[in-house]
Amino acid sequence: TDNKILNIMNSFSNMKVLVIGETIIDEYVYCEALGKSGKEPILVLRDMYKERYLGGAAAIAKNLSSFCKKITFLTNIGQRNEEKHFIKNNLQKNIKTIFLKKKRSPTITKKRYIDHINKTKILGVYTLNDQPLDIVQEKIFNNKVLKYINSHDLVIVSDYGHGLISANTAESIVKKSKFVAVNTQLNSSNLGFHVISKYLGANLITINETEMHHELRNKTEDRESLIKKLSKKLKSNYTHVTSGGEGSTIYNYTTNEILSCPAFANKVVDKVGTGDSMLAIL
Repeated sequence: TDNKILNIMNSFSNMKVLVIGETIIDEYVYCEALGKSGKEPILVLRDMYKERYLGGAAAIAKNLSSFCKKITFLTNIGQRNEEKHFIKNNLQKNIKTIFLKKKRSPTITKKRYIDHINKTKILGVYTLNDQPLDIVQEKIFNNKVLKYINSHDLVIVSDYGHGLISANTAESIVKKSKFVAVNTQLNSSNLGFHVISKYLGANLITINETEMHHELRNKTEDRESLIKKLSKKLKSNYTHVTSGGEGSTIYNYTTNEILSCPAFANKVVDKVGTGDSMLAIL
């Protein structure tokens, strides 16, 4: 069985993969609680040290670089090129990166303040502009997508809802790709506006169970019947739903088959990036 899995992994190496999505810098500031402010009813923290990681679609491209020799990465960056060197220096050499400098926008940074003793998150501060691209930039980005899409075997889209991928771009990606896998994520800035429906007809859709309930406006129905409804609604051949500690489920529309897999982690330190890791290999 180990050799079989290894052979499957090795078979990915010559696939040409195009990754499309927002780059996010994940920053963790570890703090010590000093106590209540003498002047205001607020908690005062002392920052001790910080760690920075590549997140968002950049994390997917980075994960894939272990398995595939050739990866192209289409993403956005701030208008002033903030963090460009950090991004390029932390991506492997087999990743070709094409940046779009989004007007009136910073490079997306999600900063979390962490208690350094028990590692719990205290506060999140996000630097972003999640307005859509203007008409000119949308056209430029569409042209970049169309330029690269035909020469790749697989397209992976990770859409965080921060304004990079319009409905028109999503439609073009689905229509032109040989095989397209899509992950759209519910987060604090797109709650209620999170739209996976713009990827109608994608070959593989990945969302979590909460997102599935949101998408179908259904709080109570069981997972298996909902995943079939979601597949029918999105016209996706493979529909994959993650359920945290309960593992994940994938539905094959063609064979009407449902496969389930348990969660392997027995100790969760941080859930950020777990979906990105899974999507890359799936």
